[in-house]
Amino acid sequence: MAGQGLPSFDHQLVKARSVWGQGPVRPFCNYRRDATRVPSSADARIMRFSDPTDHYKRKTMTNDRAVRSSLTTLVIIASFACSPTPKYVINQPANSGSIVCTDPAGVSCSVDLNVQWDGVSVRPQPETELDGTALTITYGTSGKSSVATLTMPTGSHTLKVSGDLMAKGTVSNYSATSAFTVTPKPPAAGGFTLSVNPTAIIVERGKTAQVSVTLTPAPAAATSLSLAPAIPGVSITPASITGGTAAITISATAAAVNGTNTVALNGTSGSATGGTQLKITVGRVSGNFAEANPTPYQSTVPSSKTALAGGFRADISVGAPSVPQPRKANFFRGTSAVGNDIGFTLGPVSNVGGAGFCANSAATAITRGVVLSGQLPGHSSQNTVTFLDVTVTSPTLIEQPADMNVQHNATGPFILFQPRVFFSPDCTIALVAGANALGPSKHILRVYDLISGQPIGSEVPFETATFSALLRTVGSKQEIEIKVDTGIPATVYQVP
Repeated sequence: MAGQGLPSFDHQLVKARSVWGQGPVRPFCNYRRDATRVPSSADARIMRFSDPTDHYKRKTMTNDRAVRSSLTTLVIIASFACSPTPKYVINQPANSGSIVCTDPAGVSCSVDLNVQWDGVSVRPQPETELDGTALTITYGTSGKSSVATLTMPTGSHTLKVSGDLMAKGTVSNYSATSAFTVTPKPPAAGGFTLSVNPTAIIVERGKTAQVSVTLTPAPAAATSLSLAPAIPGVSITPASITGGTAAITISATAAAVNGTNTVALNGTSGSATGGTQLKITVGRVSGNFAEANPTPYQSTVPSSKTALAGGFRADISVGAPSVPQPRKANFFRGTSAVGNDIGFTLGPVSNVGGAGFCANSAATAITRGVVLSGQLPGHSSQNTVTFLDVTVTSPTLIEQPADMNVQHNATGPFILFQPRVFFSPDCTIALVAGANALGPSKHILRVYDLISGQPIGSEVPFETATFSALLRTVGSKQEIEIKVDTGIPATVYQVP
């Protein structure tokens, strides 16, 4: 009877239809997408049953609350059923699309990014990668899309967006990719195109590299050349060429900073201009690795050692009573102290330990100090090697482990190998050799980038106590070649 008891489920659904004016299933889908509320008390009043008595009115109000609760449950259930399949969509740049660069040099090309996704994003923005490299960008909002502008050189590129999306109560990672091409801007009327070969070079500090330049059509007057932006310590000669082709020389001084720069090589002839991108890597100095100097390290108290490069020294003295190491090393650049003192101990088997420098007197060497110590507090390895750049006032210390006396099992023999440190010719890469605590080989070799402080490649195990290492330039890349035991193929790592 009307006004008595709780209306049936079907009756609630009919009433829900009357509220939202939709069919039997779609109202919940549309309700979910078009509103963010649950049924209100006004909705409930529309759905009340008429009753002439106050008693039934009060009872109906109780029933109304149950109706609202039931309807809320229905909305939640329907929202799960109507959730779209999660996915990312890259609207721009379109897959297999082509974009004309507006930068005459083809270096700083603007590319619009437009991304949409279905499902609830767990993070505010998706992760974005360009050609395998993660980007840090801030998306804006345009309608239902997230938008941004990327800058990249001409060429083929691959863009990837990814993130965690939730639908139907489940969170999973989804992604989308777009492969596209950025083409060079056609030359303006009366202008010329400028191209180079090769398009990527490595020039070692203190050395030069050659590049061939072609201008099409060849300007009648001389063409001045420049790099934009300029790279400190890097220059081009000649600065002006005549005709359609010429060879130029890229030079890097000893003060140039290691790293890769993608720049524009611009040409100007009267009012005509042209340009192209050129990737210039200021590389490490190639050659054989050399052991630290002195060997053994300076550890006599008191004493001093001057670096082969001159102008730098290490003083050895007694450690402070509050320091757990009985000796300490202080480094100086001229009369100025470099960083704080570094405590060290000797051992664990013999009087091994002390301070020294990378053994290179070349002008291109970034002089490094090195301290070898016995086990330090908080370190599990038997020895610790500390590196520091003594050309700066407050250097960052780089610590790496090494072991000297190890036993692979309880009944096996002890393996004794004094830790040794070797440097590349410009002291930017170090090799640390020691006993292999984990086995099965007797010894282990580790390679470290002293610019980033990160390891290069994996550990190299070896048996005999001899090895060699060489840094070489191959085309537009640099490699480290390490040779150990006879009959074992050389290990090659690419230099970052």
